[in-house]
Amino acid sequence: MTTGRSTFEISDGPSAWYARDLQKPEEWLHHLTEADVEEIDEQVGFWSGVPLAHIQPGYRPLRGLGDRLRELGRELDDGRGFFLIRGVPVERYTEEQASIAFWVMGSALGRPVSQNARGQLLGHVRDTGEKLKQPEARGYHTNERLAYHTDHSDAVGLLCLKTAKSGGLSTLSSAVTVHNELLRRRPDLVPLLHKPFAFDYRGEQPETWQRPYYLSPAYTVHDGRLSTYMSRSAIYAAQRFDGVAPLTAEQDEALTLMQQIAHEDGIRLDMEFHPGDIQVLSNYTILHSRTSYEDHDDPELKRHLLRLWLRTPTARDLPHQFGIGTRGTIADGGIIPQQITA
Repeated sequence: MTTGRSTFEISDGPSAWYARDLQKPEEWLHHLTEADVEEIDEQVGFWSGVPLAHIQPGYRPLRGLGDRLRELGRELDDGRGFFLIRGVPVERYTEEQASIAFWVMGSALGRPVSQNARGQLLGHVRDTGEKLKQPEARGYHTNERLAYHTDHSDAVGLLCLKTAKSGGLSTLSSAVTVHNELLRRRPDLVPLLHKPFAFDYRGEQPETWQRPYYLSPAYTVHDGRLSTYMSRSAIYAAQRFDGVAPLTAEQDEALTLMQQIAHEDGIRLDMEFHPGDIQVLSNYTILHSRTSYEDHDDPELKRHLLRLWLRTPTARDLPHQFGIGTRGTIADGGIIPQQITA
């Protein structure tokens, strides 16, 4: 239905959720069975010693677990947009074995794609001492609180190997719900979020690309579906470049309110990771964040997550102007630059 206050419409459906309505974890939390773990162990044993990029899950596919994962995968684009799997036995796996297990399970959901211009397919989320105030810092290499954002792929998966000494809570918000609330509260700001912002490449641009920034709206409606793309830190970092128009007071207000709504009680869902948890979410309907954390002194105990960016088989098609590259993904071998002009 329409709000009567703007040309945009209130969206409904399972992707427009409020955390206050998701008080039963069994709706989004799925425990691995003994049979599932046996399948994972078989995969780890079979592919041990093989480089991840050479593993071909189709050659030795998961059986019952594969079917369950593909069923869960439908939740990403047609449901709430996220789920959590608990029970990967990382406590008895080496890092290589955990990586194989994660790769095989993730490949049942989609095709892993590059996470940076170096073509890295498996990311390591841990504090390397970087700070967000550094222009080319990546948030997952800091221990600071992250603003609500999306990544450059259809879906993102995280496998928890080790947790922090304190903090590091994962928080999710429905980008659809945030858009609905913006329409209800400040419909005058919504059109600004549907127009392109300049985003800092953070040093990940291809050598052939002339500009150190790219353009994308925060929200777009395509084929009747609302999708989001957001990195507030990249938008503000892009302000340092020549050729980027200064943000207006109204744009700043819209971006700030978007963050505030996403973080409100009753809207955001807080999720505590345990070793062996896999969180998977859609980058088109879910905004995700993380609280700051204090890590252990012992390097062997420090917070460590593995990350996959996935191109999923059922993901929506989007205009090439939305996010980085076609369907908002970083292509293998480098970032696809934008094809729109300022």
